[in-house]
Amino acid sequence: MKDPSTRLELFLLGPPQVILPGGEPAEFTVDYALLLLAYLALEPQKAFRRSDLAASFYPDSTRKQASQNLRTALHRLHQALGDQQADLSYLLCSSYTLQFNADSDYWVDVAEFRALILATQRHDHRRLGVCRDCMARLAQAVALYRGELLRGVDTHQDTLFEDWLFFAREELQREVIEALHALAQYHYEQGQFDLTETYTNRLLRLNDLDELGLRLQMQVSALRGLRNQALQRYQEFKHRLATELDAEPEPETIGLANDIQAGKELKPPGPPQRRDTLLTSRLISASALPNLLLPFVGREAESGQMARLLASRDCRLLTLVGPGGSGKTRLAMRAAADEVPDWPDGVWLVALDDASAGADLETALVNALGIPITDFTQTTRFQIYDFLRAKELLLVLDNLPDLLDRTGVHADGGGDSTGPGKHPCRVAMGRQKRPARRVAAQPRRPGAIPGIDRDAFPVCAGMNPRAETTKPSFDKLKTCFGAGF
Repeated sequence: MKDPSTRLELFLLGPPQVILPGGEPAEFTVDYALLLLAYLALEPQKAFRRSDLAASFYPDSTRKQASQNLRTALHRLHQALGDQQADLSYLLCSSYTLQFNADSDYWVDVAEFRALILATQRHDHRRLGVCRDCMARLAQAVALYRGELLRGVDTHQDTLFEDWLFFAREELQREVIEALHALAQYHYEQGQFDLTETYTNRLLRLNDLDELGLRLQMQVSALRGLRNQALQRYQEFKHRLATELDAEPEPETIGLANDIQAGKELKPPGPPQRRDTLLTSRLISASALPNLLLPFVGREAESGQMARLLASRDCRLLTLVGPGGSGKTRLAMRAAADEVPDWPDGVWLVALDDASAGADLETALVNALGIPITDFTQTTRFQIYDFLRAKELLLVLDNLPDLLDRTGVHADGGGDSTGPGKHPCRVAMGRQKRPARRVAAQPRRPGAIPGIDRDAFPVCAGMNPRAETTKPSFDKLKTCFGAGF
């Protein structure tokens, strides 16, 4: 990472400020020099014709006078930047074109903002609302947004530059509003009301007619026992909407206000409450997942890596690798418990200790998930597929490697000479949008995991420093449960 003290920094979101290498702010005697810098820096790959820039900035001047005005602005820009003393000029000037030097040492907040938004849009997560990495990116992006682009700078009216600035501001504001929507909703669902208030306040400052932001604020106030505050916010919004647009709030907003007025209890968001029980029959909410007796300490890196992988749309199997007794089950259980809010159809533990064949795996899945087997003209396997096909759930398969060993199939030929019962702590994790294809964590060396192609995919290896991310080939699981699995 480049040292900020050695680069030119352009803060263009909100009141503009240019920080020179060394930390001193640049001084601009006229706004047009600053506008010219911003215009060039926001498209550093493009060379602009001088004649076009002159016409855009000075449309009311003659061609000759506009060219002279542009030269004057450029001279003042060079002076403000100290460009003549720089090792590498920030501006590339020829007789016909002007361009910002993309090879110079500089940073622009708008470019950083757009890069964070684009990374979120391109990230291959299941849903934005379950991706913690993308939420962190969005939080960084909205922190950069101090206000509209070049706020307070005099652009003069009726210029092509004014049109460009208008549309650039609109696009950036739309992006920050979408980011604030996502952040406010995410923190509300996590039960983090202070952050929800922070982001909805910003939302309503940008657009005081934003109904999603209003509803979240009303819900937070009601859940905090501040019903009068929630209703006052609604009445103020309703009056503002009628005054400005002669319109009524959306039905969802009206319904929420009526529920609060009637004293109806709102369902609180946030993850289910856990009981400190160790592998008992007690469940977390509607998810069939036991809890841990002792506090879970450490493993932040592994837990974070698992959360990132499980949020990815491409991660359909996740393997924990480590020696027996190293804590794979505890890590898997705690990671699964943290994932409960992110899976609409639940997080389920399927214990395979007593399973010895594919039919036993079918029975274990049916019993654990409560799958109704009612159509005796279809196989149990088909009905499991049919039940899971539309589900989005997380399966924790415990002792799956033992089951695969008991089938006598070794996809990689790497058998365990110590026997399958030597290391009982083996965990399988995975996720479901189509019929279950899940993960195996197991206490062997990484190269001897049945059904694992070591070179194909990244693993979250919780305990073994030599373990690496791998992609299960599914060969053994297919052998045990059928080619459709």
